Parts: sequence; C-alpha cells; structure tokens
Amino acid sequence: LMTGARTSTMLMRRHSGTLPTTVYDVCEGGGKMWRRDPSKDYTSEAPVDEGWGGRFETSCGPWGQLETDPSTRSGALWDIYRSLSKEGYQIDAKSYSTSFLVDLAKSRACLPATQGGEGKPVDEVEAAIKERFASGEFDQGASQFWYITNLGKGQVCAKGSGKHAATEYILSSLGADASSSVALFDDENDLEFAAMCGAGFIPSVAHGSVVPAIMALNDTKGCQSWMR
Repeated sequence: LMTGARTSTMLMRRHSGTLPTTVYDVCEGGGKMWRRDPSKDYTSEAPVDEGWGGRFETSCGPWGQLETDPSTRSGALWDIYRSLSKEGYQIDAKSYSTSFLVDLAKSRACLPATQGGEGKPVDEVEAAIKERFASGEFDQGASQFWYITNLGKGQVCAKGSGKHAATEYILSSLGADASSSVALFDDENDLEFAAMCGAGFIPSVAHGSVVPAIMALNDTKGCQSWMR
C-alpha cells in the first residue's frame, strides 16, 4: 500500500482498521516504508524497513526525529528547510521525516505587497525554485534532492526515494517480476511506478489527466493493460 500521505495520516488510517492487510506500507510519497511479516499478529504498527530507510538517513537524518522541531533536525534535508524558511517560503513538515511540502501561494515571493510579499506569479516562482534544485544548489555531496509538484504544492525529497524507486525495492525484496504485478492508482504522480507494472486499474475518482496518460501507455504496449 503506497501513499503520499504524511506519517501521522498513514498510521491513523492503519490503526482505524479500514485499510487492507499488506506486507508493505509506504508513505511520504515513497520515502518511508514498513514491512509486515504475514505470519505475525502486530499489536502496533509493523517495524520500519531498515534496508529502505537506511538509504536516506544521511540525507534526511534518523526517523526518530519525526515529532521534533524541524528547525533543529539533523540532515541535509533540514538544512534546506532552514534555508527556504529564511527566504520566506511557507513550509509544512508536520509528521514528515523524509520530505516536506512547500506552499508557494502562501510564501513571501507570491504574497501581495499588501501582505508583505513580492507579488510574483506562482508559476514564475515555481519555475525558479525547480531550476535551483535541478542545478544542484541544495545538494551536499551524496545527499541530493529534487523538487516535485504534488496536489498543487511543492515537495522537497531525497533523490532515490519516490513511488517508482519504492516499487522497484519491494519487487526485488519479494523476488517478484514487474510484469506480473498490478497497480491501482489515481493521480499523475503515480504514473511512473504504474508504468512498470504489467497491468493497472484506475478508479472513477482518478485525476482527469490520468486517463489520456494510460491510453498512451496502452498504445505503447499494444494492448489494453490499463483499465478504468
């Protein structure tokens, strides 16, 4: 089960009993992962997958920092948090340990002058910050980052995380072949990992842009692999 939700939301949904039992739970858009042993009855959440999490500890710091003040956390990701905060970006890091969200519309660069802002268009500011990340401005040696857009907000995360990489890791851990897997997905940021799978389904509530994208995938594969 894979979601872009923050850790607290993922755990709340898991503890509510409304989610299906899975071997792997993944949240924060692919940055955080738990592995469940099907033979065990867990009284609390399953243990985190240390093999996956260890990949990002240098970049993001230890997961134990989750509920601490982001401005005091260790790791290159939180150096970026502090830098962007000083520049006036509106950042949401609550219950995130491997990424954080940026609300450009509420950031100083985009706020109107009457609210102490610079009044720049969101598209212009978004293009500029994406270019800064693409140029490697915020990278620190092996700790490298990218800026993506998800549900209308920016998200800063470590390179090598994400749903596509998490899917590859899970398939490898299970000894499964991607062509034998099936994806159920509903948004643009799911397309990369869904394209790896042999087939897929999208619900009727899926984002409108997903439909033409899966039709293109069907054309590429020469079959009706993705269905509504």
